[in-house]
Amino acid sequence: KDPVRTLVLPLQGATAILPQAAIAEIVSFSETEATAGPQGEIVILDMIDWHQINVPVIALEPLLGVAFGKPGAKAKVAICNALDNSQQYPAIGIVLESVPRVLVVEDGRRLPAAQEKSEYALSSRHQGDLVWVPDMGKIALLVNEQLA
Repeated sequence: KDPVRTLVLPLQGATAILPQAAIAEIVSFSETEATAGPQGEIVILDMIDWHQINVPVIALEPLLGVAFGKPGAKAKVAICNALDNSQQYPAIGIVLESVPRVLVVEDGRRLPAAQEKSEYALSSRHQGDLVWVPDMGKIALLVNEQLA
């Protein structure tokens, strides 16, 4: 099978990984014109205008059981394509600590089976580090329900 190009997403106190195809763009957090979003189970930090689309920006850390503080000066937003285009918000932004890096996962180097779980992500070990694979379909559905 072909290798899978992924992006390693640096979070506060955690690391997430998503296929590169799931991420439409990385934008600067400080350059966004943000307004606070409604709060609930998902921490919605901002609603940003991205290519004339309203995109909720979330903190992924609380869904992983990791503490989250105010984003730093180097913060970025990964604009992720929602898997269900019928939703009101076709993209979800995840706030990052800094620029993500590319990781090519070869067929022979598949990530090991999940070792920890949250309701919204599975974890694995890659090169000795714990990485989270978020369930973006479930997260997008919850965000859309929370903003309805």
